[in-house]
Amino acid sequence: MSSANVEIVRRQIDAFNRGDPDAIAADWHPEGTWEPASVAPVEGRPYVGPEGLRQFLADYAETWDEFRLNYASFADLGERVLALGSIEVRHRGSDLPICRPHAMLYEFSDGKIVRLRSFLDHGEAQAAAG
Repeated sequence: MSSANVEIVRRQIDAFNRGDPDAIAADWHPEGTWEPASVAPVEGRPYVGPEGLRQFLADYAETWDEFRLNYASFADLGERVLALGSIEVRHRGSDLPICRPHAMLYEFSDGKIVRLRSFLDHGEAQAAAG
């Protein structure tokens, strides 16, 4: 089951990069929670369920003109997957791109994502993953 979870995470990252909320929502439990670590307006605010995911993308697009997740490392932790990589963004009204470390810790139940926590520090993410 867990290798299937890694494939779901890869699919999620591809859908995020395309800005496809329907594809993102397809793998989520109806009460699944996304806890982003990004800067305002989404920092510290959890998003719940498919509508919450759509709201996250809308909120994110208010701040960033461009965004892309680049991930190469996926740790299969059974019912959890730790993804390590980077995020590239460009703030609205700026020509300066930003690239920084980014990590996500996905938690699964019955093949659906029930919780996602993102981090701007790989060490924090690894500590959270245990």
